[in-house]
Amino acid sequence: MLLVYKEHSDWSSLPSSERILLEKAWTETNNAYAPYSNFRVGASLELENGVLIPGSNQENASFPAGLCAERVAIFAAMGQQPGVKVQRIAITAINKENNLKRPVYPCGFCAQVLIDLEERQNAPVSIILGLKDGGAVVMESAKMLLPFSFSKDDL
Repeated sequence: MLLVYKEHSDWSSLPSSERILLEKAWTETNNAYAPYSNFRVGASLELENGVLIPGSNQENASFPAGLCAERVAIFAAMGQQPGVKVQRIAITAINKENNLKRPVYPCGFCAQVLIDLEERQNAPVSIILGLKDGGAVVMESAKMLLPFSFSKDDL
């Protein structure tokens, strides 16, 4: 498998639709509930019908009970727009010190959920990772995140 992605030095070199999605994800960092890690993540999905679905990380004192921004957005989309394909997801983050050096990638759980989503809808989900006032990384498929993922074929 060949891992393919494109790096951008800033958001201005992205198509306007990807910039809009990243801006929506950035806005979502304000809705994150992250009193323990002080690491706020925002996500925004674009569905094939043009609807944007936001998500932000929601922590819990019992750490495993919290949810990442990506899964919040994905599960909301599945509940609110069943059967509508997800075309892409944008993800941004900010930490307490505001000193992130590169865009944040989804965790393994979220990568697995994104790959499962691709299999369910039989279509790739483009991944757009952005660092506010910084660069961006774009991948054509979630499979670039976790090339040796678990699937229904492994059951």
